[in-house]
Amino acid sequence: IVSCGEDIDLVPEGISLWECGATKDVKGKIDADFAKRDSDPLGYSKESSTFVFVTPRTWTGAEEWVNNHQAEWKKIVVYTAVELERWIEHNPTVGMWLAEKLRILPAGGYILPETYWAKWAQGEKITLPYQIILPGREKTSKKVIDACKNASLLVLQALTHDECIAFAIASILTCEQSYSLRSRVVVVTEKNALEDLVNHYDNLIILTTLTESLQYITKRGHCVIVASTPADQINEAVNLSIIEKQGFINALVDVGVNEIEARKAANDATYDVNVLRRRLGIIIGKPQ
Repeated sequence: IVSCGEDIDLVPEGISLWECGATKDVKGKIDADFAKRDSDPLGYSKESSTFVFVTPRTWTGAEEWVNNHQAEWKKIVVYTAVELERWIEHNPTVGMWLAEKLRILPAGGYILPETYWAKWAQGEKITLPYQIILPGREKTSKKVIDACKNASLLVLQALTHDECIAFAIASILTCEQSYSLRSRVVVVTEKNALEDLVNHYDNLIILTTLTESLQYITKRGHCVIVASTPADQINEAVNLSIIEKQGFINALVDVGVNEIEARKAANDATYDVNVLRRRLGIIIGKPQ
């Protein structure tokens, strides 16, 4: 059962009742599932609900079947392999996840943004929120979002590569266009993985420290955001400014830290997320 305020990709607006099956006998499966749901719509009105059936197989009889069963329902929708493939093309990071599960694309060398953030932000007692890295950097966040809208190259610079990547992720996942952008974002750490992804997918937003073949990648229609440090000596890099102090404190308060403790933690870390992560035990070992 799904309740959705508006049409989003394959999810219809309003109440929708979903069934799915991977059996070879697609018609037999949908007939059985529909008969069950048609007699028992789980307390919902068929006149105001959509029945959705999903199969990962091709089925040429889908349109005819829908036309023959439409009568009492607000709408009936059948998604086959054709619609699913088209949806994955528009949401490439879903395709990466699926390709890895199916062993079509070698695992490793890339990571999805939510996973990267979880690893970057998870401390022993608290998980840092996206806002910890954004205050006072709104203009640079806008540059990140603008870069994501086209095939383009943007180089960010901070004291560590991790901070640049985390900043780009936080900017993208908190912006108004997050829904349409996040399914295109991937963090790439290895050259071979970068080549595979560039050649297998369209319209990616690639976050990386790699600096080879960047113009080729943008010519293929991808956005590339490169993380750099002063040691990389990239002249056109956009520097991340110092984080605004009160915003840094507020971000800690928002995840449950007492305000007095938040002020002390922020001050002790000199309002530097790299120092804060080390003090929280997220980073171990010697500073870079």
